Amino acid sequence: MALSNPDGLISLMYDPAIYGLDNSFWKTTLGVPSVVANKIRLSNAAIYSNRTFKFGSVKFAWNVAVAPTAGQTRSWGLALPSGVEKAIFSVAGAVFSVITTDSAGTSKTTVVPFTGAWATAETKYEIVWSNAPASNSVNFLVNGVSVATHTVNLPKSALFAFISNGTVDNSDLGLVTISNTQLPYLPIDKSDTNFLGYEALKFTITGAQTNYDVGSNQATLFVHPYRQMTVKVSVASTVRLNTTSMGAIAMGTGEIRTIDKFTTTDAFITTTGDTDVTIDGWY
Repeated sequence: MALSNPDGLISLMYDPAIYGLDNSFWKTTLGVPSVVANKIRLSNAAIYSNRTFKFGSVKFAWNVAVAPTAGQTRSWGLALPSGVEKAIFSVAGAVFSVITTDSAGTSKTTVVPFTGAWATAETKYEIVWSNAPASNSVNFLVNGVSVATHTVNLPKSALFAFISNGTVDNSDLGLVTISNTQLPYLPIDKSDTNFLGYEALKFTITGAQTNYDVGSNQATLFVHPYRQMTVKVSVASTVRLNTTSMGAIAMGTGEIRTIDKFTTTDAFITTTGDTDVTIDGWY
């Protein structure tokens, strides 16, 4: 995986011809992907990146085996595994569309006519996610041509890159290019927690706790304020930024959530029992 860091932003290229299906970058969430002719073949299979990205551009060289038709289910782009907050290309039956979904779960969908040539050769599907102060937007492009731009119902969390093909066929993924994205720090829930010199915060809360103060209890492990944090808990818990001004965020067992403006001095977790906690993010 080629990686660069100009001006505090990350750009990378993932080429299956070099890396194959590397589990340090991709996590399989459905089926059994394979590597065929230097491409990642996804036949009733799905993969998610182990790292999250925010803003910038992600481009997939993706060969959809056949044009959209009844019975097909495919999607690719940027998303949280829960499906809330995403910017994706989608095939549902014979309908090809692009979709953005905000943190409230409200979506905007644009149906895009599918060109037959897109299913006969590797095609470049690109999502450009802008954070311009006055004009946040998500632009969807196919082979460099814009097919839709969304300016409402946009995600705000850092998202995982993913490709999911719920259809049994030979759809192949080639080069994935991610450009000028905000610096991702740590892939959550990995044994290798060191990335660019920073470490994920991992700890266990013992027993039932009310408003366990992360800052006071874990300050020696974690000293950086972050614009956004990704949190994972092992049992159902509640996370809030402080005890009074922010409503509780309920989290289920094993759930991953992204929270804005998270620092060690205002992070509190309430749990009903022993809870393993992993936190990562960037500033």
